[in-house]
Amino acid sequence: MARARAGSAESTLDGALGMISLKLFGGASLERDGAILSGAKIERFDHNDAASLARVLEQLDSRQAKVIVVDGVYSMEGHVADLPRLQTIYRRVAEHLLLD
Repeated sequence: MARARAGSAESTLDGALGMISLKLFGGASLERDGAILSGAKIERFDHNDAASLARVLEQLDSRQAKVIVVDGVYSMEGHVADLPRLQTIYRRVAEHLLLD
């Protein structure tokens, strides 16, 4: 299952020029591994902060494909992603939203 999720990130990002990942800690993650395998550029934003995500996305080249990759539940922190806000941002400025 773990490799399938990394592969999903890799195939979703294949050919994308931009990539956004929401992570609190800098440790290993399946989403990061998939992004690295795809060759996409990785940009980070503040943990579970939709306003930070929007700022990062708006600073990127508008010609770059953008993929938002987030966890739905951050089990180590006990936080849940604000999916309605993420969906609003995705519809405005990104091509894909990948939820794990």
